[in-house]
Amino acid sequence: MGTFDLFKSEKIEEEEKRAYQILVASNYQNIEGNAFAILHEAVKSLTNQNLIADIAKNNKYAGIRSVAVKKLTVQKVLIDIAENDGNIDVREEAIGFVTDQSVLEFIAKYDKQSGARESAIYQLEDQEVLADIALNDDDSMNRYAAKSRITDQNILSKLG
Repeated sequence: MGTFDLFKSEKIEEEEKRAYQILVASNYQNIEGNAFAILHEAVKSLTNQNLIADIAKNNKYAGIRSVAVKKLTVQKVLIDIAENDGNIDVREEAIGFVTDQSVLEFIAKYDKQSGARESAIYQLEDQEVLADIALNDDDSMNRYAAKSRITDQNILSKLG
């Protein structure tokens, strides 16, 4: 981001300062209690999607990343977090906001983490994909979740 971009508006400048303070404060090891609550509220106040994405992807605290994920609207970033974040809770949060059915299908069928697969199952709409998962997922809870999402009576009767 160039110098000109930083000063396009006061709102962006304020957000830049707030994000910087959040990131700097988060680099200290023992953030907890009141300090964590302040960071949480600062992230919630952001509106600039670039800043929110940076915090969602790079902050070392999963709780702060989760707050940022809830504010993200950029699907590409949400998908990246859903597939790659090191914390399953952050991944599951991001999966809940992914709208691309093919990405959700891939996660629901192939992700190593059962919880991530389950989160994707609850976002899936394709009845045939849900039936496949209901029959073949290694995790009984995921098979149940997939079956509970099937509304097509023909498919349900085939599942038994």
